[in-house]
Amino acid sequence: MFKENLEFLIKVLGNDGFTQEESIKLVYFFRAWRVLSNNEVTDKRFRFEHSRKELNIRDLDYVFRELSEEFYLFEAFDKSVKIDKLSEKSFLLIIEFVFQERTFLKLYDVFVDMLGKYGRDYYISNQVAELGVKLLNTNYSELYAPFSNSFNVAYYTEKKIFAESHADELIIEIIKILDDVDIEFNRTDILDKPSFIEGDRLKGFDCTVSFPPIGAKSISSSFKDDIYNRFRIYQGKGSLDVAHFEHILAQTRRKAVVLMATGVTFRGGVEEKFREYLMGNNWLEAIVQLPSNLLIGTGVQTTFFVINKKKNHNNVYFMNLEDKQFIEKKGRQLVLNKIDKIIEMYKEKKEVENIASVVPSFQIIENNYSLSINRYIFSKEDIRISKILDNYSSQSVQEIATVRKSQLIEDELEGTPTYEISPSDFNTFGFTLECGRVKKIKQQHSKYLTYRLFPNDILVSTKGTIGKVALIGDIKAPMIASQAIQVIRLNVPHIIEPKYLYMFLKSNIGQSLLKKLSTGTTMPQITTKEIKELKVPIPSRKEQEKAMQNFEEEVLLYKEVECLKEKINNINTNFLGDLDHE
Repeated sequence: MFKENLEFLIKVLGNDGFTQEESIKLVYFFRAWRVLSNNEVTDKRFRFEHSRKELNIRDLDYVFRELSEEFYLFEAFDKSVKIDKLSEKSFLLIIEFVFQERTFLKLYDVFVDMLGKYGRDYYISNQVAELGVKLLNTNYSELYAPFSNSFNVAYYTEKKIFAESHADELIIEIIKILDDVDIEFNRTDILDKPSFIEGDRLKGFDCTVSFPPIGAKSISSSFKDDIYNRFRIYQGKGSLDVAHFEHILAQTRRKAVVLMATGVTFRGGVEEKFREYLMGNNWLEAIVQLPSNLLIGTGVQTTFFVINKKKNHNNVYFMNLEDKQFIEKKGRQLVLNKIDKIIEMYKEKKEVENIASVVPSFQIIENNYSLSINRYIFSKEDIRISKILDNYSSQSVQEIATVRKSQLIEDELEGTPTYEISPSDFNTFGFTLECGRVKKIKQQHSKYLTYRLFPNDILVSTKGTIGKVALIGDIKAPMIASQAIQVIRLNVPHIIEPKYLYMFLKSNIGQSLLKKLSTGTTMPQITTKEIKELKVPIPSRKEQEKAMQNFEEEVLLYKEVECLKEKINNINTNFLGDLDHE
């Protein structure tokens, strides 16, 4: 009944002009006042019980002002919620609710459950918070928790938490009182004005768990002038993910568990430089990728980075928790389960097919510091394919061809009609000829000359739809590729034949390799760099001829299939119409 009664109270408070968030904070504030009254408020006039018998709503301002001299809860309340909107009726209902209700849900859980997508400020589920704390896997006397608005971390440690962020101080004060947790909190812009300082230096903490905001953008130009010398990589442009991480490193002496958007594991630019920085210092202990849609209020996939500044080996442990055994669906929300099993695997660094593997640092360096989980965790099929490829010498695509990502060419509505091919236009078999959307090009003619297609060009879809392949035939009309496509043009003379490369890329082996290169969930993609570095087996001329025969045979087989489909269609179309009624 608690939830139903609370929902009713929220509706009543809504009539007074309180938002859902304010209503929940108001009710839980009175609950915290009652707990304080039982334990610490010495003056009977200011105890919660007195409000039920003697106080009216006009007395509250005075009472709270007096209590704020001793308890910060009341000062934080004054900053967060304006009580002058509260009606006498609502006040009495809250008092009775707090008196009568024996079991209150945790404030954090109520925010997540009742505010739905409002939970953007409280989006870390209890399971993710628990996993983050347990991944520290070490003893510590205090815990640093910067940037986090989700203080359910406090549910999973008995140690004192030092926290700083933009979070609502009232929520933290309520959690401290109702959940009996030890949090020292400072409300500040950490990147601009960190608050935990010793002398002229940042205070160091043995261990850190942090859930920084995802994809926040920089609005400051003060990074280069940082007096604490935190920002070795980040220079003040774009996403703040790396800046958040560098601050965490600056205040962590030993271990840190940091939740980042999965894109930080593979994106180029400053994030690639940051990964190189981590590997160069040998601080990265593990990458633990969480399932998609696990966080509340965002579909962004996330990954734990486990940092160990005292690491004494040269391996990185990779875990992929997208396996169905770790996921449970409760209503519309995904929940992470079997956390104890995950931690057991982590402690023992178990290698499990398709779930976890230990990777030497040099292998990560050879992969240009990519931490994409697909690069390092393998299924039985992946291992089988690897053994097949070991039987051949190989060369990278860039050694045997030029690779170019197509660029946008606008439709000018006048000029030369030009076909723009998209992955949906690719033929399933054989050559792909003139097809796609028709654009007219005039002023951009020089750009067209750079990106036009030629016979025997091999097209690979590398954005959105991953891995579709086409071989351009003897086209007669101007043709370009859409931005979702990488164009491979073999060097002359050919080391391998275009038909062979086409058949390789669309084979199960080729598709498996392309899938491994794919990163991202919302919009999967493969970079030009990855396509260039893709290794292609170089078989003998005889084996290439066999692949080209397969190309022709596939065309014939598909034509036979089309004929059979047409016959089946005719049977269904002419049903009853061809029956003899004589």
